[in-house]
Amino acid sequence: MQTQTQENLNVGHEQKDNIIRLLKLYGSDSLSYFHLQESRRYYFSPSGNSFLSYRIYNKIAIVGGDPLGLSSEITTLLISFITYLQLWSLSPCFVGLSGAYKPIVSTLGLKVSKIGEEAVLKLENFERNKLKKKVRRAVRHVEKLEVDIFFMSPKDLSPYLKCELEAVSSEWLKKNGKRGKRGFSMTLNRLPTQSDNDCQIAIAVKNNKVLGFLSFTPIYQKSGLSLDLSRQRTEAPNGLNEFLIIKSAEYFKKKSVSIISLNFAAFSNILESSGLIPEKIATFSKKLLSAFYRSHNLRVFNEKFLPSWESRYVAYGTFLYVPLYLLALAR
Repeated sequence: MQTQTQENLNVGHEQKDNIIRLLKLYGSDSLSYFHLQESRRYYFSPSGNSFLSYRIYNKIAIVGGDPLGLSSEITTLLISFITYLQLWSLSPCFVGLSGAYKPIVSTLGLKVSKIGEEAVLKLENFERNKLKKKVRRAVRHVEKLEVDIFFMSPKDLSPYLKCELEAVSSEWLKKNGKRGKRGFSMTLNRLPTQSDNDCQIAIAVKNNKVLGFLSFTPIYQKSGLSLDLSRQRTEAPNGLNEFLIIKSAEYFKKKSVSIISLNFAAFSNILESSGLIPEKIATFSKKLLSAFYRSHNLRVFNEKFLPSWESRYVAYGTFLYVPLYLLALAR
């Protein structure tokens, strides 16, 4: 397989099948399934057993999440990719890296700093009665309204339910505008389709009407799930999101799912970084982009569920391009 990227943004069936194969073999990171986000470009190792995905904005190649594949190939893959970008006068910016990749990219001469924190529910220890009273009260409120919850794979959705989910999502985005997409820092940015048959959807229903839903992507190598979309109708009762998350945690715990990632908030607690970004730049970044992503609100909401917090990192070439990196991230 060629070492250079496919310039065609439409992923072919053979290439997508290979990506899914690698996700199942090596997908241990909560963000790994988001490599299937539309409009990403792909860069493979010569063997085809390792890859990374990226987008290009203003001469910046934004790489989303960890590279994926054979551990013995990853460093070579990264070196080859950076060299490839230099040929096209592009600068790399790796976003949402897990702690496992922090030392690897550092050895390649990239600057590394914390970009946010991810909330992870460890279901073995998750119990509703450990949560604060007001959170439990919110769930009981929704339960008393006789709201039902159903869990299913995208391939099992009826045409009626598909239309309902699309209507809820459309209503949500119309109300929240573009900001409605920016609560989470990684997302498929689309409803799961039948090809996403390992995804799961939690659907809140009352009187045959969908009030809201959550969609989850698989974390294959950890028997886990990662929260993708969270949508609800304008008339949804208060506490519906809490209801959906807690009910999902309880349901998937019984199904032997080990963790649920509630996704990560970019620019959350970035001043607790490694110190590689000067404090003035970090402060400016937080003020500019935390408002853009509403990361503070997301963090406060996630704290209700007593998650473990895991740092995420950004890696880039030079401080001189920080403004360009920030603009590319905002895009």
